[in-house]
Amino acid sequence: MAKILDVEDKSVFVDDQGTHLKLDISLFDFEPRVGNNIVIFRDENGKTAKVMLGEQDFVEGKGIKSRTFRKIIAFYSIAFGVLSLIGQVQMTINPGSLLFALVVLALGVCLVTIRSESVLHGFSIGTFILYCLGLLSSLYLFSIAGESIYYGEVLLLLLFVFAVFAIPFTFGIFYLVKYYKEKKLYDNRTTYFKK
Repeated sequence: MAKILDVEDKSVFVDDQGTHLKLDISLFDFEPRVGNNIVIFRDENGKTAKVMLGEQDFVEGKGIKSRTFRKIIAFYSIAFGVLSLIGQVQMTINPGSLLFALVVLALGVCLVTIRSESVLHGFSIGTFILYCLGLLSSLYLFSIAGESIYYGEVLLLLLFVFAVFAIPFTFGIFYLVKYYKEKKLYDNRTTYFKK
C-alpha cells in the first residue's frame, strides 16, 4: 500500500513501498490528502491506471462504521436480555417473556462473539427483525390502550416499552444503511480491480 507525501495543483507525490512517484491528480477518484493510504492500480503494461483510497482510509473517512452500530445493538441486546431474565426471576415466570429474553440475550452474545462477517450480518438482520416485531407490538398495544380505564398508567408504561424497542430498531436502520453503503463502495472497488 502506498502513502501520499505531498499534493500540488496537478500532481501528487507518493511513496510506494520505498519508491517515490509523481502521479497526475486526474488518476485519483477522490480528493488526495497528505498521509492518505492508497492503492495504485496498474494496467497490463505496468502504467498507473487509477488510484483509490486504501482500505483503512476508505472506511474511516466516512463517519461511524456499520461495525460500530452492530456492537451498539449487541450490547443493548445483552443488557436488555439480562435485565429481562432478572425480571423473570423476581416475578412469576412467563414462558413467552422468558423465551424472548433468552433469544435477545443469545442474539446479543452472537453479535459480539462471531467473527464471520456474513454470519454476523445475518444475525444483525435477525435482531433487527426481532426489535421491529417488538416495536409493532407496542404500537398495537397503543391502539388498544385507549379503551383501558387506567389509560394514564398504561400509556406511560407503553411509552417505556415503545422506547425500549425503538432505540435498537433505530440503530438497526443505521446499521443496515451503513452496511449497504460500505458494501456498495467496496464492490465498486473490487470490480474495478478485476477489470
